[in-house]
Amino acid sequence: MKRSFFLLLAALAACVPPVPSQSPPEITIVETVTPSVIISDNDLTAKIFTDLSLSELDSLSTIAQSPISWGDLIRIIQPELHDSSKAMATDYLTETFSNYLLIRSLVQLEKRNNSTIITYSVDTSAVLPLMRHYLSKMSMDTPIVPPVPSQSPPEITIVETVTPSVIISDNDLTAKIFTDLSLSELDSLSTIAQSPISWGDLIRIIQPELHDSSKAMATDYLTETFSNYLLIRSLVQLEKRNNSTIITYSVDTSAVLPLMRHYLSKMSMDTPIEPLFDRDGHIPDFPQLFPTVPLLLPCKDLNVPRKASRLPNAPRAYRSGIHRGIDFFSNWGTEVMAAADGIIIRSDLHYEEVPADFRIEILKRATRLNRTPSDIFNTVLLGKVVVIDHGFDLFPGFRSITIYAHLSHINPKIKPGYIIKAGDVFAQSGNTGTQPGTMGTREESHLHWELILQDAKGEFYFGQNLPYEKLYPALKSLFNN
Repeated sequence: MKRSFFLLLAALAACVPPVPSQSPPEITIVETVTPSVIISDNDLTAKIFTDLSLSELDSLSTIAQSPISWGDLIRIIQPELHDSSKAMATDYLTETFSNYLLIRSLVQLEKRNNSTIITYSVDTSAVLPLMRHYLSKMSMDTPIVPPVPSQSPPEITIVETVTPSVIISDNDLTAKIFTDLSLSELDSLSTIAQSPISWGDLIRIIQPELHDSSKAMATDYLTETFSNYLLIRSLVQLEKRNNSTIITYSVDTSAVLPLMRHYLSKMSMDTPIEPLFDRDGHIPDFPQLFPTVPLLLPCKDLNVPRKASRLPNAPRAYRSGIHRGIDFFSNWGTEVMAAADGIIIRSDLHYEEVPADFRIEILKRATRLNRTPSDIFNTVLLGKVVVIDHGFDLFPGFRSITIYAHLSHINPKIKPGYIIKAGDVFAQSGNTGTQPGTMGTREESHLHWELILQDAKGEFYFGQNLPYEKLYPALKSLFNN
């Protein structure tokens, strides 16, 4: 994320005397890094310059990895060619090769002071031999019709036939093309060999112990964050054996895995979605914490979902935050009921949906901060909300509240101060506060439900920091079914 730190020293008004015992604070100037990409003169190399938070990496990497032209390569290896011949050669290579061979691959990642430099380059050691081989077929030195032999028929040599094929490794990282010396079917086979692998494959390699639901959540997170260009297998080796050619493509794990680990580290459960009140409090032992009266599920016939992406602690990349509740996906207008007895302390009866453009702009501010500010979360993203205060008896030692968000309708009698009973229907589910909601559609309708516990030293969302294996059973134990 782009971070600029400027300390501005304002002049004190003349009427306010300076304090002689204190010197002015030292001004630290940190150079701002403007995310950019620079292409070399020959187009073979592209360098991304960004900050340590990798701001704008997705859009810049798309530019840096974009394929160069065959004309650029022809000018490098045969600069003496006439323009007409260059054009003919360009057309020939364009028809013969896939543009995947011209994509710049990630070759280096380095950090300097407050900046990150990422280098992409075309693998000329692999593509140029193939290119020269094809250009040699354009030579006019050999007549089109060979001379008629005047002697006996030539001796017949039996050559083993090579069937063009591609073999993918068990971990999907490497693909090998086997073809003949004429590179038969190279275009179609290279398309297969260079096709991007999945984020799930890489997650299984670096974090094999993850639960399946957590793997699915991490896959979704990385898919939203990275371009699939990073998953394309690049040409790394060309070799000839007897009458066959073997071409090897592989994912550059030395480049992509550090970036991937960096982003996965942001899924850590150590930081809540927003800076909840804290005085060095200790997060409760949720698996050992039970309500004095079992809670009711807020939507009839909808149980706690198993998908980690719908539970607390799931990353929300679109707002640089962490999910702290349960998403009960339901049809638009599904009845919502109170999970326990309590008193209404917030009811957005007169809520108006924000414009779609405004929501996009406000999320950019969250991106700059690399977190979801409480005001953006509470006033924009939750949509139409009801909050119920359950007092101090439901969870002894804590004040507890429940939050019901993205509602489409609230019963008119539900106002602050209203006494509500467990099971009372007070609203209907919807999608207010979401992107589809701002667009006027009913897509992604669901109830976002939270349980917040507060004591003298802090407040915590139920399940905060729990790994999935403990989180799901703890959430299930809250409810009477």
